[in-house]
Amino acid sequence: MLKISDLYRNSKDLHILYVEDEYELLSQTKLMFDDFFNFVDTASDGLQAFEKYKRHYYKNNKYYDLIVSDIEMPNLNGFELSKQILEVNNEQVIIILSAHEENRYLKELINIGINSFIHKPIKYNHMIDVFAKNCNIINENNDHRKKDIEIQKENLFLLDINEKLEEKVKIRTLALENQLYFDKLTSLYNQQALEKDIESYSNSSVLILINIDSFQQYNSIYNFNIGNQILIQLSYILKKFNIKSDYKVYRLYSDNFGLLRKKSDKLFNINDEILVIKKAIEDFEFYITTANKYTNINVTIGASINKENSILYADTALRYAKSHNLGYSIYEETLDITNKLKDSHDWNNRISNAIEKDFVIPVFQPIVNINKEIVKYEVLMRIVEYNNGKEVLLSPYLFLKEAIKTKQYDILMKIIINKSFEIMQNKNCDFSINLSFRDVYNKNLINFLKEKINENKSLANRLIIEILESDEIDDVTLMNEFILEFKSFGVKIAIDDFGTGYSNYSRIISLNPDFIKIDGSLIKYINKDKKSYTIVKSIINYAKEESIKTIAEFVHSKEIFDIVKELSVDEFQGFYFSEPLIYPKEKL
Repeated sequence: MLKISDLYRNSKDLHILYVEDEYELLSQTKLMFDDFFNFVDTASDGLQAFEKYKRHYYKNNKYYDLIVSDIEMPNLNGFELSKQILEVNNEQVIIILSAHEENRYLKELINIGINSFIHKPIKYNHMIDVFAKNCNIINENNDHRKKDIEIQKENLFLLDINEKLEEKVKIRTLALENQLYFDKLTSLYNQQALEKDIESYSNSSVLILINIDSFQQYNSIYNFNIGNQILIQLSYILKKFNIKSDYKVYRLYSDNFGLLRKKSDKLFNINDEILVIKKAIEDFEFYITTANKYTNINVTIGASINKENSILYADTALRYAKSHNLGYSIYEETLDITNKLKDSHDWNNRISNAIEKDFVIPVFQPIVNINKEIVKYEVLMRIVEYNNGKEVLLSPYLFLKEAIKTKQYDILMKIIINKSFEIMQNKNCDFSINLSFRDVYNKNLINFLKEKINENKSLANRLIIEILESDEIDDVTLMNEFILEFKSFGVKIAIDDFGTGYSNYSRIISLNPDFIKIDGSLIKYINKDKKSYTIVKSIINYAKEESIKTIAEFVHSKEIFDIVKELSVDEFQGFYFSEPLIYPKEKL
């Protein structure tokens, strides 16, 4: 925790706007803020605050350094206020004051870039810590801006001189042109440089694209400065690799990097090269300054060789690797679904064709107990297609959004429900079907499911309905009514993707589920990420207190299995045990 002296040192010259609609709380808290800040303005609601924000800029030619705002307010709440302010100034530092019952806003606030919160009632030490960290960041940013202004002034001065000297004008022009091809954060070449170089290689090149897995978590758990530190450290690794190879290194955007080299006649193994790169990155210990600790990252890689649109094809391979939980993928013609993915009309035809030809099928991924014995199956949707005579199973990741747009989603769901009931009729273990919160609103689909249960009453106590927690269960009353009705049939309830974002444990637990499935993004790197380990441990302890069984998803190795087993998870699911099966079997 930072000291009060740190806050005094960094806060005194900052301008702060404090927004609170409760007059007594506004007065009391302002007195507290006055101890640290020389300039504190206040507003009693969001509309007044936004007007003051604009007026402050017009008057002082600068925005407030810091906004501190309540969430629930008349006229314009804290979320909408933050959203409007960030549209005007996307670098604005905002701290949100939130009560426990306002947690429903946290995910939306984080999505628009807010990552600092102080919970009510305000705890003095926590407030000092949050303010000290943010004031330190603000002053660092202000120092950078001052340096940038000084640099800009120097550049203007140089440009003025260069206008008189033709040779210097040419040198300066060349320098400015080069800046177009470099990334400011990492000093690597940028995407413009990559496109230029690919064109010069005349479609004879090897392109490797690298993406950091779950990079957004680092920004959410820590802050954007830490995310930038990871990107800079990754650029050092790739530069070292460049020294030992013929590859040129690029940072394209966000957490995406590229390696490019001219294709030569020299024999080489692209798989081996990718594995060398992947190992170098994943073995490296990245330093997190604010936490004073080291962490490892995982990456996914896509590659293309000798392609006219090599960036497009490498990106297709990368997305394929992501969607199929692979470490890397090299572009092949069988992956070429890029143009079709962009065409809703095409998906309408493809889905219609799959329905007509009975190519919509369920697949079954085993869920096992601690002894690796199958105890149930999760039913997953697939569409069968044939590419050059080879059977390909398409994941819903590719077509589900389009199916919703084209009004074909209900038909697909009914097919999966119907077929899974038929298949599981002859099996002895339980099975689960996924429903989103949107599905619970869908009376047509829910009535169909109830009809199937009534027709197959012996399956009711073996059926588990998995409700996606990430779909934001915003009407708990409706969800409770749904759960109570289906539990009366003997159906069990599971909450899927539990732990994503900022789950409100008590709200979810109030639904009285039989199982919670811990989100795969927490399990996937639990062996490397202490934060994930701590969150998973707390979820398991909380579930045990409520007599709810836990299931760990994304168990992809023995090491992960041993860790979650030691944490007393009840059941397990992942590629370490089995990929989804066309037909369920009794044993692995």
